[in-house]
Amino acid sequence: AAGLIGVEFVPAAIRNAQDNARRNGIENAVFICGDASDTENLLTDADTEYGYLHADIAIIDPPRKGSTPELIRYLCQGRQIPRIVYVSCDPDTLARDCVLFRAYGYEIGTVTPVDMFPRTGHIENVVCLTRSASADTPIS
Repeated sequence: AAGLIGVEFVPAAIRNAQDNARRNGIENAVFICGDASDTENLLTDADTEYGYLHADIAIIDPPRKGSTPELIRYLCQGRQIPRIVYVSCDPDTLARDCVLFRAYGYEIGTVTPVDMFPRTGHIENVVCLTRSASADTPIS
């Protein structure tokens, strides 16, 4: 990748990501401590420092309550990201959020369940969403 921007709400997780990048010789990664639902200011610092950011892919891993409509709109219309990988720990909020992505013209591709917690009822789902030509038509 030409570059990576990580956004995380927990300061300790940002420090861990920075330490891991340094230990692994990764120099093209920037980590921002912030709330992904604060779309007004989400990447303002990165935009200012690095110019307009055009992402080819976004990977989101929201909490159990799912993403926010504001973040989904920001990724789909504000940034017009061609591919979005959504990692979900709750099938109900994943389904709810996929309805929004589809309304913004994204197609649901491969869905992969991942059992990260054997012998429990919890399962992660990874979904690949792809921007289609209809995504250029804003929804009202």
